Amino acid sequence: MRNDLRAELYLGGTLGWVDVTEDVRQAVADSGGGITITRPEGDPGTMDLVFTNDGRYSPRNPRSPYYGVLGRNTPVRIGLVELADQFDRTVVSGWGPGWSWFGAGSPVVGTDMPVTGGTGIHRVPFVAGFRATYYTARRWRDAELRVTVSSPIADVTGGNIEPANLLLRGQDINTYYMARLEVSTAEVVTLTLHGPAGQIAGPVTVPGLRWTGQPLRVAASVVADRLAMSVWDPAAGGEPRDWQITAVDGRLAAAGWVGIRSGVGAGNSNSKPIEFRYDDLEVIDRRALMEVSAWPPRWTPEANGTDRGDTWVEVQAAGILERLGQGTKALTSPMYQTLIARDPAGYLPLEDGEKTRNPSNVARDAVRASATAVAFADRECPPGASSCARLTGSSSRLTIGVAGRSSSHWSVFVMFRLQSLPAAGQDWPFMSLRMAGSNVDRWELQLGQNGLRWAAYNSAGTELSSRVSLYGAGVDPLGWVAICLQVQQVGTLTTWGWVHHQVGSDVWYTGNGWAGDSFAGTVGQMIWGEVAAGSQFSGARLSHWAVDTRPIPLDSWQYRDASSGFAGELATDRIARLSAEVGVPMLITRGPDPSCPMGAQGPSDYLSLIRECAEADGGILGEAREQQALTYRALSSLYNQPPLAIDYARLAPPLEPTDDVDHVRNDVTVERTGGGRQRYVMPTGPLSVQRPPDGVGTYTTSYTLNLASDEQVADHARWRLHLGTWDEARYPRARVELGDPAWSTDPLLASEVVALDAGRVLALGGLPAWLPPGPTSQMVRATVERIDQHTRTLDWTLTPAGPYTVATVGGPQRVAPDASFTTGLTASGMSMLVTTSAADGPWTEDPQDFPLPMRVGGEQVTASSIERSMVDVFGRTVAAGGWGSPWTVARGSASNYSVAGGVGLIALPTVNDEHQATLDVGAQTQDIRAWVLAPATPAGGPINLGLLLRYTDQGTNYWIDAQVATDGSIAVRIIRREAGAVTVLGSATAAVTHSSTVPRAIRAEVAGNLIRARVWASNAAEPTAWDVQTTDPAPLPGATRAGIVARRMTGNTNGTLTVQIDNVSVVSPQLVTLSARGVNGVQRGWGAGTPVTVWTPAVVAL
Repeated sequence: MRNDLRAELYLGGTLGWVDVTEDVRQAVADSGGGITITRPEGDPGTMDLVFTNDGRYSPRNPRSPYYGVLGRNTPVRIGLVELADQFDRTVVSGWGPGWSWFGAGSPVVGTDMPVTGGTGIHRVPFVAGFRATYYTARRWRDAELRVTVSSPIADVTGGNIEPANLLLRGQDINTYYMARLEVSTAEVVTLTLHGPAGQIAGPVTVPGLRWTGQPLRVAASVVADRLAMSVWDPAAGGEPRDWQITAVDGRLAAAGWVGIRSGVGAGNSNSKPIEFRYDDLEVIDRRALMEVSAWPPRWTPEANGTDRGDTWVEVQAAGILERLGQGTKALTSPMYQTLIARDPAGYLPLEDGEKTRNPSNVARDAVRASATAVAFADRECPPGASSCARLTGSSSRLTIGVAGRSSSHWSVFVMFRLQSLPAAGQDWPFMSLRMAGSNVDRWELQLGQNGLRWAAYNSAGTELSSRVSLYGAGVDPLGWVAICLQVQQVGTLTTWGWVHHQVGSDVWYTGNGWAGDSFAGTVGQMIWGEVAAGSQFSGARLSHWAVDTRPIPLDSWQYRDASSGFAGELATDRIARLSAEVGVPMLITRGPDPSCPMGAQGPSDYLSLIRECAEADGGILGEAREQQALTYRALSSLYNQPPLAIDYARLAPPLEPTDDVDHVRNDVTVERTGGGRQRYVMPTGPLSVQRPPDGVGTYTTSYTLNLASDEQVADHARWRLHLGTWDEARYPRARVELGDPAWSTDPLLASEVVALDAGRVLALGGLPAWLPPGPTSQMVRATVERIDQHTRTLDWTLTPAGPYTVATVGGPQRVAPDASFTTGLTASGMSMLVTTSAADGPWTEDPQDFPLPMRVGGEQVTASSIERSMVDVFGRTVAAGGWGSPWTVARGSASNYSVAGGVGLIALPTVNDEHQATLDVGAQTQDIRAWVLAPATPAGGPINLGLLLRYTDQGTNYWIDAQVATDGSIAVRIIRREAGAVTVLGSATAAVTHSSTVPRAIRAEVAGNLIRARVWASNAAEPTAWDVQTTDPAPLPGATRAGIVARRMTGNTNGTLTVQIDNVSVVSPQLVTLSARGVNGVQRGWGAGTPVTVWTPAVVAL
């Protein structure tokens, strides 16, 4: 099969994307051609390809038609044409073989959508209607649909028209993505993106494009969860370099059909039907879009002579991570970004270098600032700042110049931190702001021990207005405080006020509001400001001092977050914000859960900052295949993914599992930047720190993560230990050769396979007998793709996906976490008994949780149900002589046992004549529950009702006794009996008392050496607490029988008493019914004690 390659270069706005396919050498790679695309994890992708060069690919060659537009970092993109339709046929109804149609605005008939004259036609005869055709012969997961559209309608009247709405991933006629193009009555073209639930993104107006009915080229793309669309007029210029509208939406993930929809909006008054004409339709599988940094010419020696020989250019294109990583510089701090964007009249970031003498005033038209006895580059700065200024002594002074701007409003913002509180008894001058053209000579900020004061003075020093405020609860001037003064002209009055707060706090304090005070006068012009240490403020620190002619809204979340360096910001939000600030397209897959809360943003370059977010969150940073954009998959988007199943027969060699220690990390320490640390060690197990063969020895690693709080540290250490001790074979490489005939018979699976990007999961099944049984879930981490004329291979770098199968919140426990064992499963058996530890509790019995994949030893089975292994509600009649199956009378006269009226009966005619009925539950780990009723209050002496566990014989068992006293109280006792010797291991008084009409429920459990019991009223909910719980230092041997016991004790005078037993159930062991064996290719017998767990155990997500 020949690959229909499409190679294009972007050569400026006039030429746009130029098809250069004929010049790309597509022969097999070992003869100098072919294309190799490498997509590593977290690093720049690369693409190697060879151009035949007749001079046009020499950038400095003036004879080249590309001279002046071909150069460094020229964008190049590669795709495979999957479908091309030139409409070179005539069809009266519909678009012909492979195409179907639908519409709205009845009647909808196929003749509205013919093919004639080399074009596919849509005729829409009604307003608020549409016609659509879609290609059903193929389905694609990732696809770029391109088509040319025109119409005889040049002047749109009355209402919009919608030519060339492109449909992607269509599932049915109501479920698809739609890239929508609308033309207004002003002939303005707008784009929006839609899904089944409505609009996703837009509208975006296409600049400079006016509809005249002329042929327009329209393209739309869906790759992974990324949507994009563009439209352009080929007669006016080339295809734009970038998509005009993009979005991320993961709600439609399955492969689907592509199609075109044409619509007419409500109110449109053009003559009907409106005809839309389509031509040159293509579906492209876009494989890479990168940049060529250099064009090195190569030639053979023959080319120097009369024989032209061979000339070519070998290029290696790279993804935009390569360019972004070159010549990087640290980004300015968040507060700098926020304030400088306002175009302030004066601004001292005070993040200057250590040898600075006078700080930088970075405002436009800046006036020089000055400093005396001020130290710069102080590191005790606000969160997110790179440094601050410190007043070193009483003579320290810092001034800010203000650009001359006419304004009736002035705002002053500063952040400060005192070294010590000023002396008591007065408010001390800290900052003064000088005015011109005003009756105010200066505004002054004064600080005291408990609060602050702003005052306005005239040139004679007379106070014109002032207000005092306490610092406020939680505001400590020895920590960083942000304050903003606002002064404005309102008629003949100067109104003023301020807001301050502790940096990072959610609480703001105000001096009577932003404009709460006023006095007669003119605001004037602010000309300069000064901070002076004087006798009280030596050691004070300052940061981000700004003067603006507009309000600075300190009491907004924008300023609160910026002043704290965006501490607490989610990793995905920070990645998006930083990308927007530097103008780098970033497409983020967020997942169902919030990403990691980050610590304060420090001074660093863009790539370092987003990689810091990716490392803390644990997601995957990459590059888009279909556009010049970065991508980020948040950690929670990697959880619990449905895998793409691929059979071993479809893989090309080699497939070699590796059980090595390259990824083992069993001693993990996580430290928070500037905060706490936590260490976790795997103490036991096959990948523990134990010396071989009990473990693998110690493999230590440490991480320093910029987390928001110390409370996150333990979870991150635990998660990374979980990743580093996942015990499963990994497959470093898996390969598919898509040129193999097996793939041509399943184009749908091939479409899914080529869409597997980093973070996607595949399940390798049908593995041969010499490999670990599958299916094995593996996550794609990196890809190498090779394309030439007739072959196409994909090599994936894989790691186990199992660690990313995590528990979800919102329901009861479905499976016991560990310590579950079978009592035995034969090679052909379809049921088994399973016991669990007392701590873990039983497995789910909810029918909604089945079928449930389980692991028995090394075999995968499917459970269709799990239930109690025995439940007896005595729904039978048995005459005196016993209770019937499965019960055995073990002690007492059989004639005293019967079943009638829906209960088991035991007659007790004689005191101290113990009665025992037992059954085999199949396991020594036992959890038994029963209802018991004594129909009279004991007289003269107690009555004993209870359960028997690990019953060997009459004298060797655990007796769980509910002894009813003559006052109605119930003593719950755990009694050990061995060869007649009796030991009370534990006792307690039950919270419930005796009733002669309402049965008492009793439950007892033995697991290992742990024994516990509780009693409650049968018509009430079962309590969670146990009445008595104890351990037996020398537990009884593992008998598998259990039972019921009843007895009248010495002194009892009730006479013959018939007690009632009902609702006996064996909670553990549980009976597991199987619907499938050997799902992973392994089926054999498994002995008693074989571990049982869910096939893929879930862990708590990070």
